[in-house]
Amino acid sequence: MTSMSITNNVYLYFNLIFIFISSKIKEHMGKKLKAYGLFFINTAFLLLFLNLCGLLPYTPALTGQFIFAFFISVTYFVVNGILGILLHKNKIFNLFLPKGVPLFIIPALILIEIISFFSRVLSLAIRLFANIVAGHILLKILISFLHVIVKSHISFLLPSILAIIGIFIIIILEGFIGVLQVYIFNLLLLIYLNGIIELH
Repeated sequence: MTSMSITNNVYLYFNLIFIFISSKIKEHMGKKLKAYGLFFINTAFLLLFLNLCGLLPYTPALTGQFIFAFFISVTYFVVNGILGILLHKNKIFNLFLPKGVPLFIIPALILIEIISFFSRVLSLAIRLFANIVAGHILLKILISFLHVIVKSHISFLLPSILAIIGIFIIIILEGFIGVLQVYIFNLLLLIYLNGIIELH
């Protein structure tokens, strides 16, 4: 395979990702805030790059660090909040009090809505962090198991062959999970942003 065909394949792959993310943005946001779409696409490619780089030997997975995942989540949370305030001014507080609510449950509902709203930061961070870390832990256990087998001078027996096959399967699954987590992260961001734009 020539370098030109590899370049074309990579370009085609990234173009498909770009088109897919753009279609999801259009589906959830319509024609509103087109400029915000570039922000989502950049985030998708950044997270995809970091997730896949984390599969390389001796390369730490940044998205597997809770503080990094939390930082990304907080950044989007703050940006979405500022955008909501710019769009709706003081009507942004309608997020915490839907219309037509009976008077006696208003205090409890406001408290529940506030907790639900601010827990979005943790839900985004924990979902990304936990899925990446779980796969890496499993991979590390399998590699440690293979290392013990090789050290015991039985490297060509059935256990080592099964361990090697298992490692390759887990690496492929980890790549798939890395791509899936990017999709889920961006989809949730779109849903949260749409909720702020539309209000109740």
